[in-house]
Amino acid sequence: MIIDFIKLFPLRFRIKIFYFYKFKRWINIDKPMCFSEMLQVRKLNMQDIYSHLSDKYNVREYSSNKIGDDFLIPLVSV
Repeated sequence: MIIDFIKLFPLRFRIKIFYFYKFKRWINIDKPMCFSEMLQVRKLNMQDIYSHLSDKYNVREYSSNKIGDDFLIPLVSV
C-alpha cells in the first residue's frame, strides 16, 4: 500500500528522499563526490549498455568485438 504510493513520485525525488533517510544528508546529484552518490546518479542516467554488460557472457562478446579474442581466457564450464 505504501509502496504503491511512493511509486507515484518521480525517480529523482525518491532517490533524494531515500538517500537523506539512509545517510542523513542530501545527495549532490549535479556533482557527486561519494561512491554512493555516483551509484544513485548512474541510476538516473541508466543506459542500455549497463544492462548488457551485467551478463558475463554478453561481456565476453562485447570485449571480443572491442579488443579481440586474444585477451579472453578460455571458459571451463558453460
